[in-house]
Amino acid sequence: LKSFAIVLYGFCGVSMGNIARLFKVSTVAVLKWVKSAAAQINPPDKAKKPEIVMIDKFWHFVNGKKNTIWLWRAIDGISRAPIGRHMGTRSDACLRELVQKVDTGKCSFVTDEWGGFYRVLPEERHFVGKDLTFPIEATNSDIRHRVARFHRRSKVTSRSLAMVNVLLDIFHHLQSKENLEKLLKPILSFFS
Repeated sequence: LKSFAIVLYGFCGVSMGNIARLFKVSTVAVLKWVKSAAAQINPPDKAKKPEIVMIDKFWHFVNGKKNTIWLWRAIDGISRAPIGRHMGTRSDACLRELVQKVDTGKCSFVTDEWGGFYRVLPEERHFVGKDLTFPIEATNSDIRHRVARFHRRSKVTSRSLAMVNVLLDIFHHLQSKENLEKLLKPILSFFS
């Protein structure tokens, strides 16, 4: 039951309120399930040093449309696995914070043509072009499509940055086929 709720919330765009109604529990119970599941997820392996780091950003609303935050994401350019993220403004300072989390000193950075990338990233390791960034653009699109709170509707906002982080942890965890199968195994065995 809880595993199915986590998949619905973290990968299928179903809200906590709808999950609570579906399973006839309180929204607080679903919130506890979600937080518990996120606490069990291991962070990305820092020992793996990506050769290519793709960086991009997209906006989201927190506590209303007047409060825009920018979600900065970095993925491994080969495996497409998430390697870092930062939430803040659309500023060079926020980009620097993300770069400090993911820069190995040897990796190449691939970005679009936003001016801040030119100002912050080392010129000799920075490659630019929309034709090169399609993997991270595709994962951004997956997040926008699969996660309800990131749909591009004017009424969709988040109340808590902490819950945005929890949801992204779960979403990225479930992008792994093995992790998704592990969560779905009890559910699938019920139907067989």
